[in-house]
Amino acid sequence: MVWRFLVAASLVVGVALWVHARPFAEVVPMERPLAEFPLHLGEWTGADDRWEDYVYEQLKVSDSLLRHYLRPNGDRLDLYVGYYASQREGMQIHSPKHCLPGGGWAPVWSRDRELHDPRLPGGGFAAREALYGKGRAQMLFLYWYQMGPRFTTNEYALKLFMVDHALRYHRTDAAFVRLSTGVGEDGPEVASQVLSQFAALSIPHLLELLPQ
Repeated sequence: MVWRFLVAASLVVGVALWVHARPFAEVVPMERPLAEFPLHLGEWTGADDRWEDYVYEQLKVSDSLLRHYLRPNGDRLDLYVGYYASQREGMQIHSPKHCLPGGGWAPVWSRDRELHDPRLPGGGFAAREALYGKGRAQMLFLYWYQMGPRFTTNEYALKLFMVDHALRYHRTDAAFVRLSTGVGEDGPEVASQVLSQFAALSIPHLLELLPQ
């Protein structure tokens, strides 16, 4: 296990240094802002939120969307999308594995959740579903990284994609998509259905907004 950690750590450091040193990766701005993501999706109605300014200073995103959605039966979920037009040192996607524990949320379990859309290569991709606890409260998260037509939940794979895209396409742009909802008395399986159903509604619009 130790040697695997050392290899992975060396890979991350090496990729970070390589990307920082290469001058040719182009900035890929979005043609339309994330704010154009629909406020109404099926039964869901959204409203924009915003974190404190210092959070955005740390994230260093090129564009982002933070919004909560409600539906008539009382269900609520939160959507965050962060887009990086070019990833450089200090301007790269933050892993939820580090951010959530920093906010006091402890991991309980995680698993893959298959999401489907006929427009995607292979008809879909595996998102990461993770349950976190904080005191008596529990939150379920569903997230993935999107780099052009590629999807992953693995931070090391994302680094490799970044090198490949920089070499072949002169671009390192990528997005992080995260859905979250509180776990009620019905348990995490019901919360899982809520998130996966909303994700299915969201994916077509994200494919239109995020550069491919």
